[in-house]
Amino acid sequence: MIVSQTICEPKSSNRSYDRSAQIQFRMKPPRVLLCLPAQHKRASASRNCRRAAKNPANSQSLTPNQSPHPLTTQIRPATAADAPLILHFITELAVYEKAEHEVVATVADIEASLFSAASTATALICEMNGEPIGFCVYFFSYSTWLGKKGLYLEDLYVSPKARGSGAGKQMLRHLAGIACETGCGRFEWSVLDWNAPAIGFYESIGASAQSEWVRYRLAGEALKAFAAGDTSNASPVAKNVPPAT
Repeated sequence: MIVSQTICEPKSSNRSYDRSAQIQFRMKPPRVLLCLPAQHKRASASRNCRRAAKNPANSQSLTPNQSPHPLTTQIRPATAADAPLILHFITELAVYEKAEHEVVATVADIEASLFSAASTATALICEMNGEPIGFCVYFFSYSTWLGKKGLYLEDLYVSPKARGSGAGKQMLRHLAGIACETGCGRFEWSVLDWNAPAIGFYESIGASAQSEWVRYRLAGEALKAFAAGDTSNASPVAKNVPPAT
């Protein structure tokens, strides 16, 4: 399988941002790839192999796109045995987002929330030549205006060693296929407003930012307090809002 580009997609967190962008994905027709003649390919691969033999250290630094060996990428459903791996990827993603301290999930939490009978989310593992290089987690939402469900991408992550291989784009396309096959009206995710490379990539594949919307969140003690009827922790502005009628 030929892949051409990858991205690292950060997830939403409990922090506040100047802007929260929800992006709707729309598929575009695939681009036409220019294929080199087979003879040229063999000659190029042979030269790469000779260089690696002369200098083994250089062979270790080859990126996926430069590797002289064929690369195969597979996306498979995650299982409970993948819970430690998923938590590892989640932590790496949080480090990228500068929010490692906010990861409180344990392996047991991942097992219970993703692989129990009551789970509402699904995880996928992306492998390259049989080695796990990334993951994604998604669930189904609902649009009252469309009268259809939607697919919401919570996390998508590709490890640094596999960036540039096209694995991230392949996972996004795989999820877009799931959305189409299950009758979803939209495919959405969030991106941190400082992640310019990811934003540029999403726009290049036809996604659009829903900049008129601002995401709100209740979490932790604020969630528990509001559920119990306690608004003592509300902001001064919120306390002055007239009660709803």
